[in-house]
Amino acid sequence: AQPTLNQVPVSSHFAVTLGGTIYQLTDVGHVTNNCGGCGTNKIGVGIDLQYDREGGKNVYSDAQYKSLAKLIKGLSEKYKFTINDETVKAHCEVGKHTDPPNFDLTKLGKLMEAPLDIAAHSDSQCSWIES
Repeated sequence: AQPTLNQVPVSSHFAVTLGGTIYQLTDVGHVTNNCGGCGTNKIGVGIDLQYDREGGKNVYSDAQYKSLAKLIKGLSEKYKFTINDETVKAHCEVGKHTDPPNFDLTKLGKLMEAPLDIAAHSDSQCSWIES
């Protein structure tokens, strides 16, 4: 069984469930410990994704990709930043993490109408997939 949100030891601004529901866990103005204390949370917004395990791989739903895209677009409009490879980062790019594995960055970029280039993220510990 998947743990519920209150059972997961995270400190992030938002969480997105497999069903696409977005939960705001704390005010965006607050510093969180979303990425294991790597210090980047002072300059970013932490978003955690629930995932399902199939065949040893993390699987994210279409509803989740759509909600994540909507959330990032909304944040970019509110806080006046351009969505690009410099402003959208994964845990594996800013901390000593390898998540989110098997995440389709290209799909997310298409949904936001902001092409994200996997090559720009290739120096990280991430294991991206492409649609």
